[in-house]
Amino acid sequence: MVTNFFLSKVNRHINIISAQVVKGVQIMQASPGAKQVVSITKDNLEEVKEIIQKLKESIDKLNLKQEQKEELNSDIQTIEIQLKSSKPKRGVITECLGSIRGILEGVTGNVLASELLPKVISLYALISQSM
Repeated sequence: MVTNFFLSKVNRHINIISAQVVKGVQIMQASPGAKQVVSITKDNLEEVKEIIQKLKESIDKLNLKQEQKEELNSDIQTIEIQLKSSKPKRGVITECLGSIRGILEGVTGNVLASELLPKVISLYALISQSM
């Protein structure tokens, strides 16, 4: 919820922002004409490439149901498309990593999934934060 107040006598704004969880958000106040840019660094992209390669190599060893395997493949393909882009979309990569995280969390008792999951969670947190 954002509440805006404009105090005409002193010509200033007061913004009150109340949020439960805020990730990857930038706030700019009283900055006419200013721009903000959040981007993914080359190092982040390399980490994404590495985890995607590990997932591709491991997909048949994860004991996934066919539906989960198809969803994982779809997420991998979507991330690969973003990685080929000159301007990869952080939000798209984050959503796919979140989906992959959910799939891996659902694979109980699989040693390989338990090795990959912390890497995906770490990367998800890194990319979803403003950089």
